[in-house]
Amino acid sequence: FSNILNDFIASLPKEKRIIFLRRYWYMRSIKEICADFGMSESKVKMMLKRTREKLISYLEKEGMLK
Repeated sequence: FSNILNDFIASLPKEKRIIFLRRYWYMRSIKEICADFGMSESKVKMMLKRTREKLISYLEKEGMLK
């Protein structure tokens, strides 16, 4: 499973990858991420939502979810 997850994360554009990892690996708050990147909360939240949706789709494609 870790190889599949690593492949997904590596496929993300740099900014999306960093934001995704800061949120879900380093457990940074939305506000901290916004401050780091100079983005609005709505933009960061939407970016994370779309990335999660892509992750679910990727895991389904790889046969990890049904």
